[in-house]
Amino acid sequence: MAINKNLIQGQKIMLDAARDTSVASFSAGFKQAMDASLKMEKEENEKLDRWMSKLGTPSNIRKIDPEHRVQIDEWVTTKQKAYVEAREKYDDDKTPENRRAYEKIEQQFLNLNEQLDEYALERKNYASAADGQKLKLGGLGSDWYVNNYVSDDADTTGAVEGSFSVNDDGKIMFADDVSFDSKKGKWNVQNDKAMGYIQQRLSTTSKLALEDGKTGNNRYIKSNSARDYKKQFDSTGPEGVMVLAQTDITPDDEDTNTFAQNWAGGKLDESFYAEFNSADGTDWMEKPENADKLSKMMSEYLANTEEELYNILRKDAFNKEDNKSFLDTPGKGLFVGGTNQTATRSSGQTLLKELKEGKGKMTNFLGRSITFDPINDVYTTVYEGETNTYQGVEDFLGALGITDPAFRNIVPKKSKNDNNDNNDNNNNNNNKNITLDMSLVTSTVDDNLFKRFEEVAPGFSFKPMLSETTQQPIKDRYIVTAPNGGTLKIHLNRSISKESTRKKLETFFNNNRIQ
Repeated sequence: MAINKNLIQGQKIMLDAARDTSVASFSAGFKQAMDASLKMEKEENEKLDRWMSKLGTPSNIRKIDPEHRVQIDEWVTTKQKAYVEAREKYDDDKTPENRRAYEKIEQQFLNLNEQLDEYALERKNYASAADGQKLKLGGLGSDWYVNNYVSDDADTTGAVEGSFSVNDDGKIMFADDVSFDSKKGKWNVQNDKAMGYIQQRLSTTSKLALEDGKTGNNRYIKSNSARDYKKQFDSTGPEGVMVLAQTDITPDDEDTNTFAQNWAGGKLDESFYAEFNSADGTDWMEKPENADKLSKMMSEYLANTEEELYNILRKDAFNKEDNKSFLDTPGKGLFVGGTNQTATRSSGQTLLKELKEGKGKMTNFLGRSITFDPINDVYTTVYEGETNTYQGVEDFLGALGITDPAFRNIVPKKSKNDNNDNNDNNNNNNNKNITLDMSLVTSTVDDNLFKRFEEVAPGFSFKPMLSETTQQPIKDRYIVTAPNGGTLKIHLNRSISKESTRKKLETFFNNNRIQ
């Protein structure tokens, strides 16, 4: 622009010089005109420098990979030209319209610089999450993030085409008019609203269990739990439900698997496989049209988890206080773990007294009629028309789930184990109940584990449970067969119910072992 003006000015000097034929006149006029022109050019350059300084440049471009800088440079060049034109127009007419035009471009430069910084940070966080194995396991646009958040030198085979660009307002865009703003922060597996609700529910349940364990109350009501969970999950939309399935929805237990991983591994109850087969994978979970079924499944799983958590914590709290019996706490009832009930204090005292006396026909206890055969040391119960027999007092108490310290080491006076000559109240070692160590239900499920079970409970066998549809073994699920033919379906290596699993096995072993 300045060069063109110099040429025009020079032409004018030549024309003016034609009116004065003296060399001195020509030289003086040309020098004066050139000095004025150079001064004008200097002032214009200084003005351009001021404008460019105010406009600035997107400094965060240095944080962006080279493959994207070409598009950014093209955008900057185009916008700088438009900015100079707008400033010159405003210098000429001072109209608000032209002022708004160049101020808008200034804001667009700020937008781009901010977007570049956020995009660089997003890619960094994405890479860190990938290293920590915290990314989505499957669909929900994971290919999109791989293609647009991973450098070109990485392996992105099969990824969706990206096409990085910058729109007129300085916003980063990708193929199909997908904006960076619509994608940022959504690659991570987290449904904050749903997870917050889960944590609040389980925390409240834990508190209630500890309180009820101390008082003997049972205030937990499961009936609406699944419905309440589903209502919350559904409120986050289909994608919120699908993301939740890719999350560890019980983060306070030892199992760090996601719900989808546990389902795919066959670790849930059979009811969770009624419609979808784990052998077919988890693709169905990634389809929005299945979000309602997925939400219902997770809701039922958490309702079961919540109930089991309550029962375990309530039982532990009931008998925890310095190993005191129910008799040591005024007004406290007797907790019966087998039925998850609390007998009245007087009922517990009566049962304890009659067991010690070896009474033949005892007072009904929790709806059960109880008789004792002292010759054979056998207890018989009748409850709702079902008759069960137990060998010895420990077997009887174990079946009921009575572990209160007051009932330890009881030897009925009239039983064959009662040595009245020397007052030896020790039980025959052969009749002692089997006690399972917790490690038997927390260790890796392999041949060594089953050898340990065989040592503790001789004669019992473990056979993998087969899927009804595929006839393939279901992971960690087994049918335990006793020497007398009795069977028990058990789920080893469970996520939150290890104590419950241990107790079920222990009771089964003791009720069905060879005496």
